[in-house]
Amino acid sequence: MTVAKKAKKAKAEKGSISLTKQKLLELYATLISLAKLQGVRFTYAMSKNIRLIKGEVEDLKDIMKPVGKDDKETEEKVKLLQKYSDDLHDIKMGLCNRDKKGEPILRPVPNGSYDYDIPYSRLKLAKEKEEELQNNDEYKEIYAEQEKKLEGYKEVLKEEYSFIPYLCDADDVDPKVTTAQMEQIFDLIRDPDE
Repeated sequence: MTVAKKAKKAKAEKGSISLTKQKLLELYATLISLAKLQGVRFTYAMSKNIRLIKGEVEDLKDIMKPVGKDDKETEEKVKLLQKYSDDLHDIKMGLCNRDKKGEPILRPVPNGSYDYDIPYSRLKLAKEKEEELQNNDEYKEIYAEQEKKLEGYKEVLKEEYSFIPYLCDADDVDPKVTTAQMEQIFDLIRDPDE
């Protein structure tokens, strides 16, 4: 049974929807992107749903934060991981596609966030530079720790999460909502037959 069918069944049975935590992250990213659209009722419904799932999303993000033996070591690891992230960001920023205004083009990724759109012709170079960074003596240990955490994190993302959504009438959906966004929020739209 697909996630959409499971969600629809749960919605019909209990008024709630159930989805994997991976899909929850994707839904959250979509809801955030819809926050800037028009329509008071639509925006209100999307904001209510952001609040309903925000705690779980923050918990999922906290899982990946580095932890040390004490507060000082934790702070040092957080700074080092941020520096690694900044250096990786600079690499990707230098290799990504850009729009007509010269701004980097972002694309959605499965974890519910966005990454730079790197053209196929530069993917090999990007991978090589990323591997150099990962093997850099400064980052090797923190990268290995994060990779180990990532294995457990992927398992957590497969777990189911249920919540009772705040529904929006189909008539209130902003016409600027894309097909991909509508697919993500479909179960948050009130069925006109109900």
